[in-house]
Amino acid sequence: MTYSENQVCDTIMIAIQALEALHTECELREQAEAKLEAEHKLLFADAMLAASDGIRVSDLAIVLKQNGVETGEHRLYQWLRDNGYVARMACGTNRPTQKSMELGVMELKRTVMVNGCGKTRMTYTIRITPKGQAYFIHKVMAQKEIINAREAAKKEVAKQQAKIKRDSEARKANCQANKAG
Repeated sequence: MTYSENQVCDTIMIAIQALEALHTECELREQAEAKLEAEHKLLFADAMLAASDGIRVSDLAIVLKQNGVETGEHRLYQWLRDNGYVARMACGTNRPTQKSMELGVMELKRTVMVNGCGKTRMTYTIRITPKGQAYFIHKVMAQKEIINAREAAKKEVAKQQAKIKRDSEARKANCQANKAG
């Protein structure tokens, strides 16, 4: 039994499509497992947050880092400023905005300090409330998922474009071979 070139090409194309579908399924499974793992970490973080008082922004940055968000204290402060939760005062310090105070996600801790000369001064520290900890973790993680989904979509489009290009080149070569033979 002999097969025509078109039958062989069709069989190869079906096999390629089956392999691509299997590859896509494996990628989706890996993504689902990673998401489940991240959710478990978030549940653990939520439990820890519920038991704590307000924490500093640097501590929140650490919790976010443990949940896979590439951030640190400075980048988190910048994100908080960019999104209207913190304002930079003229003296260079950060203060919670009215928005964050009304949401109940931040509080301002005032401390009286006495220096060696006996002079007193007031210092202010932004504290993220337990409600704010959960709020910001979920908000940042959701934003991270959107960014990851966009990157995955871009990769998928690039992969599909490469496949189309390969298929087109293969068909072109096949047609040229048929014309020559």
